[in-house]
Amino acid sequence: MDKKYKKHLCWLIGSQVAVCSLIILSAFFWTRSVSVHTRNVLEQEAFRMVEDKLRGRVSHIISHINEKRENIRKELASLAEFMCISMSTAEDSPLDTAIRMSSSLRSTQYGHSLRIAMYDTQKHTVNVFDAALNEFVPTNLFSPDNIHRHILSCPAYSFLAHESFELYIFAEQKDIDNSVKKYIHKVIHSSHNYGDDGYVWVNEIVNFKGGRDYAIRVIHSRFIDTEGTYLHTDTQDTQGNLPYLTELEGIKKSGEVFHTYYFKNKNDGEITENASYASLYRPFNWIIATGEPLEDVLAYAVELNTYNDGLLRATLVNALLGMLLIFAIDIAIIVFVNIRYRRSISTFIKTETKLDALTGAYSRKAAEEILGIAFSNFKDNAKNSLLMMMDIDDFKKVNDTHGHDVGDLVLKKVSQEILKNIRNSDYLLRWGGEEFVLLCTGMSETAHQRVAQEILWKVRALSLETEHGPVKVTISIGSSFFHAEDKSYEQALKRADMTMYYCKKSGKNQYANWEELPGEVQEMAISA
Repeated sequence: MDKKYKKHLCWLIGSQVAVCSLIILSAFFWTRSVSVHTRNVLEQEAFRMVEDKLRGRVSHIISHINEKRENIRKELASLAEFMCISMSTAEDSPLDTAIRMSSSLRSTQYGHSLRIAMYDTQKHTVNVFDAALNEFVPTNLFSPDNIHRHILSCPAYSFLAHESFELYIFAEQKDIDNSVKKYIHKVIHSSHNYGDDGYVWVNEIVNFKGGRDYAIRVIHSRFIDTEGTYLHTDTQDTQGNLPYLTELEGIKKSGEVFHTYYFKNKNDGEITENASYASLYRPFNWIIATGEPLEDVLAYAVELNTYNDGLLRATLVNALLGMLLIFAIDIAIIVFVNIRYRRSISTFIKTETKLDALTGAYSRKAAEEILGIAFSNFKDNAKNSLLMMMDIDDFKKVNDTHGHDVGDLVLKKVSQEILKNIRNSDYLLRWGGEEFVLLCTGMSETAHQRVAQEILWKVRALSLETEHGPVKVTISIGSSFFHAEDKSYEQALKRADMTMYYCKKSGKNQYANWEELPGEVQEMAISA
């Protein structure tokens, strides 16, 4: 071997050694980065699991409230209808029957929520039944003019028309809600679904602006003695956080909030970080919240991360040993191939400077020479040419979804389709990646639309069969002629490139010519 070739071979081997050393060094830094990333991912996943668990607990309570409200409403509506039917068929007068049945129903679970009102159609007066006095007494809650409208607005009602009066059996929403609140109070206190350290509480908002006495503690599954106390948004936990303020701000912003704060464990009394999820139940102005300690979940995440670190280190060591073996084989192959095929490689390199092996288009190096000649002909002979900048739409998505082998196939098929639909005097140049430049010499100002639309249609009609199914692609095309004021072909190419990106922003799979763009669009493209 001559000295020049030996020098080249030594440089090639030295560069391989440098690359191998750089890879090994990078691998150690990469391992540390992956470890940190994995730890963050595991912690985030732990938080997500806790949030989903707590959200499900609160959602179950809210669903239970809604279901109970509806069940009580239906039961009271049935009771009201039953009373009216009984009054209409009883031998006694409807009033006596109503009084007798009311006393009996009040002993039932929800019968006390039913009310009875009597409208005297002759005297135009309204009386309500007073259970304590066991008789009808005058009232100012309703007037003869609005009693019917008011009763119809109640969630449960029924009425009986008599010769001289009308009887209304009804239950107002507040009466139903009071029954539901008492029921939920018992349910939360008696539930065993919160685990050893889990808990549920309900705060009723008095003032959504926050501050002192902004809410009342209505229910707490653990600290029953706090029920009925007022809460303040300036209350701090042991770390100086403002959990009530954070909760209220999250509720006002999106109706729910997940956050952490420090609280005392039920079993050992130790203060630890707790996760909390709260949601607003608007009909009652209730913030229904639940929480539990994070220490067990985070400890499990740390354990998983430790295991992952060990596995990652073992994998890295094996990979590096394998890489060193491959590196040694690579050096031997480099020496062998360079000695045997030195002349063949030289010829191949010269060929590759003209044509792109994958697409069959002219390479970037040849493209610069071809474009320079076309621009010189324009300046010297006023023979104009059109530059079309083409880019495959969403090509990165094709690579990411189907792999680079499919991406290469797309490049090859698209370029072949373009080459089949251009003139012999035109040049297809691969400018880089998925970008192509089509040089159309002597193209008229009326023919370029037809040529571009034909290319768009042909590419759009392509269907590439892969192991994952057919792949279809489109391209965006922008073009520009040479201008008299241009100093080089790069200026026309830049206009074509800006026009192409205008097509992409306008929806892709389009063609536009710079000279036909509105002036304001050209100005925006240049300024961008």
